[in-house]
Amino acid sequence: MTHNDSDQRTDPELVPSPTVDAPVGETDADPARRELRAEIGTYVSLASFPATAQTLLSVAEDHGAPDVVMARLRALDAGREFGTPRDVWIALDLEATERF
Repeated sequence: MTHNDSDQRTDPELVPSPTVDAPVGETDADPARRELRAEIGTYVSLASFPATAQTLLSVAEDHGAPDVVMARLRALDAGREFGTPRDVWIALDLEATERF
C-alpha cells in the first residue's frame, strides 16, 4: 500500500495527547497553556455553536478525547450554553492573552 499526502486527514484520535505534566501558567508564554488550549480546541472545533457544555463533552467523548480534555470540559456547568469557542476559552480560563 502506498502512502499519499492527499490521503491524510486531520483525525482527533490521531493527534497526540498533550504532555502537560506541570501546572498550566496564566499567560500564553507558557507552552503548556498553549498546548492544552490547542488540544481542547481539537475537540471543541468539532461541535456546532451555539453549544452547551454537555454537547461539547459528548462530542469530545465520541471522538476519543484524552482525559486532560475530558476533565476540563467536565468542569464546565453542563447546561451552560456557549455562543462561540472563545466563550469556552474564557470559561476555562484559557483565553488567549497575547498575540504573537
